[in-house]
Amino acid sequence: WFNASEVHALLTMQELLKGLDPGILAPHVDPMRARLNALLESRESTVDEIAKRIRIVRMAARTMKLEFFELAATATLKRHRLHIAFWTRHSNQTTERVVSPQRLVFYRGNWYLDAWCHLRNGIRSFALDGIRAARLESDKAKNVPEADLDDFLASSYGIFAGKPKGWAKLRFS
Repeated sequence: WFNASEVHALLTMQELLKGLDPGILAPHVDPMRARLNALLESRESTVDEIAKRIRIVRMAARTMKLEFFELAATATLKRHRLHIAFWTRHSNQTTERVVSPQRLVFYRGNWYLDAWCHLRNGIRSFALDGIRAARLESDKAKNVPEADLDDFLASSYGIFAGKPKGWAKLRFS
């Protein structure tokens, strides 16, 4: 038997791979899926039995166009700028931006692009499903120090995203 952390890691990898659409990554993803299944079945339980007993429920996962994931991944890995038309949920507006991709982040069932935004002159996080149009630029991406990215990442994801806006005092009686 695997220990609990090994099962968790294998199932998480399997779930991430299941969430990827077929396309440019398919030739690489399919062998990984087969290997994960083989690892999971190498013990006393089959993959089907494990799937019946352990579930990963994806909440609030949004759909995105595979072409934008491919462009974002290409720009990130090849270190090129990306021109995007980005729709913002809270303002219901679309803006044209040139960004220097730094990393792709899979968070709570959705893909995000952390990038240097040349329009706002700072690090921003873009939900890939908010990208309405994109094209790869020939200009090299601006590099942001890893420490700055980690600082930004720590304050950008989760329930307390962003910089603190104030303090609240709670009084219980």
